[in-house]
Amino acid sequence: MNRAIILTVALIGLVAGNGAWERNKEYTYKLLGRTLKPSPESNNKFVGVISRAYLTIRPQSDNLLIGQISRAEYGKVNETLTEEWISNLDSRILNNWPLNKPFKVHLENGVIRSLSVDASLTNYEVNQLKVIMSQFQVDSRAQNQIQLSENQLPEKYHSTAFYKTMEPLVTGNCETVYEISAIPDYLIQAHPEWIPVPELKGAGDFIQITKSRSHVNCHETSGYLLDMAGRKDSNTNEIHLVRMNLSANHNLYVTEDRRIVVSGSLERYTIQSSVTFNKVNNVHDNRLTLTDLVNVTLESVVDTTDRSGFAPENLTNLKNTGNLVYTFDLEASIAPTKSNPQQLLLSTTPTNDTNITETWSSCWTAFPSAGSICKNNFSPEYSSVNTRSCGFLGLGKQALCKLY
Repeated sequence: MNRAIILTVALIGLVAGNGAWERNKEYTYKLLGRTLKPSPESNNKFVGVISRAYLTIRPQSDNLLIGQISRAEYGKVNETLTEEWISNLDSRILNNWPLNKPFKVHLENGVIRSLSVDASLTNYEVNQLKVIMSQFQVDSRAQNQIQLSENQLPEKYHSTAFYKTMEPLVTGNCETVYEISAIPDYLIQAHPEWIPVPELKGAGDFIQITKSRSHVNCHETSGYLLDMAGRKDSNTNEIHLVRMNLSANHNLYVTEDRRIVVSGSLERYTIQSSVTFNKVNNVHDNRLTLTDLVNVTLESVVDTTDRSGFAPENLTNLKNTGNLVYTFDLEASIAPTKSNPQQLLLSTTPTNDTNITETWSSCWTAFPSAGSICKNNFSPEYSSVNTRSCGFLGLGKQALCKLY
């Protein structure tokens, strides 16, 4: 009986409220991301992709958000990185990337539980939505906490907490350490980019929520980072089948850190900015294998009662994709042939069957020409007939190669 009373008192003190989203509001965020890996050509050069987009969110209820991406753009990178290059990312001319179909975000007490997206989206487009929405995953009530004596759970009218959770994000459902604290004035002055719309503070605080991830303890692993870090470049003739279990790959280790800045209180707040920085290093020599940065900043919050285009009943042909964990599309990374889809699982040597003259190459990610893909993947006698997108964000290339 005493333990039950103590538990009841403790729960009364925990943070309640509706979290980050308020109905009859429209939230607009600007997104900027870059995924880079060292070029095999030079230690100072990187290859990869940069992307920009805007996200609009309209809360429908405490358990449902409608989101829509607009002005999505991407660009390929194969160059030396400098401070000037990084600072000018925002003005760089990029290619349009259509990803504008509305989607549903299902919540439970403010925590994102699943996404429902248009059934026509590819696996890579779904994963991109998971990357974006992972930036907004905030368990401010410690719903998924791991029961530990050192946890200092969120309490009403307080802006300080420390606890561990098991949290599903694009990088896996893994142990996550939350540290929450009010931001001192000198840091606010030094980093105005953290709080783009400061007037939303009201009578509350500016609060920093930092999250660090351990990929040693995971209920559900993800191939998001190892998929990209493990891809081979166009100067190889080998198909690389990425190992999707992080704990099984003893050559790489991952560090993942997030900083989310909110205004208000832990009961009711607005996400002002969210920055995630991931690194994949070689465990033997600490050599950098991949860096991944996603930066989200609030553009505006406006009152709205216009439901046109955003009403849930107008969203049809949706499929629920489950939680935010990245799903690896194995088929897109395997080069199929017309008669024997298993041929290239074992070898990149074309089939000896003289009746088969056309074969799809593997997925190449260093942006080569279609002709060079065929010659490098098979032999100089092969030329390109057609191409299709593949790989991360659909930015890789497969070529349909013909033996002449």
